[in-house]
Amino acid sequence: MKSRLFREIQNLFEELGNSAMDALCPERIGDEVRTEELLWKAADLREKLNDKTIEALIRYQPLARDMRFIRAVLGSTYDTYRVVRHASRINVVLNISPDEKAEHVARDVFNLIRPWLNHGISAISRDARIPVDDLPFFESSFEELWEHFSKTDDPKIMAVLIHGEGIFNHTKHILSSALYYQLGRKGLEKSPILLIT
Repeated sequence: MKSRLFREIQNLFEELGNSAMDALCPERIGDEVRTEELLWKAADLREKLNDKTIEALIRYQPLARDMRFIRAVLGSTYDTYRVVRHASRINVVLNISPDEKAEHVARDVFNLIRPWLNHGISAISRDARIPVDDLPFFESSFEELWEHFSKTDDPKIMAVLIHGEGIFNHTKHILSSALYYQLGRKGLEKSPILLIT
């Protein structure tokens, strides 16, 4: 029973993660209808995950690694939902009136963050390893992108960047939860970059 419930939680979280990955698909930029569908799906999965993780806590009172898993899922469920929400807002901005440069910025943001989001989701749902040593490059790459595009008067580009920063911060929270799940507090101490948002 316990292993079945934990597998169900993993599968639901992976499904939520896949929704977020789909929302950040560069080929779907501007598809407001699709991201709105993903947002509703993410909201539904978030509720199901909250129910299942609370059930696991009440029924099995998990300890050690199982408790870290539950904590990672509880923490990351909200952040993954917010990634989809920010992506949907970017598509709303881009659909107000088409803007090729703003779309280019959104594509750059999605391409930069998407692999790291995948690392975090995979670490929690499938126990995949996070390339911890590369985390500073993720941080500096986003800062460079922000610096490059933030000197603009275009409100659409700024809106994309602000929502992109939200996606970036939520992705860092997911990575932080995943690292805590896999390595405990010592894992986070080795990657202080994940504690700063």
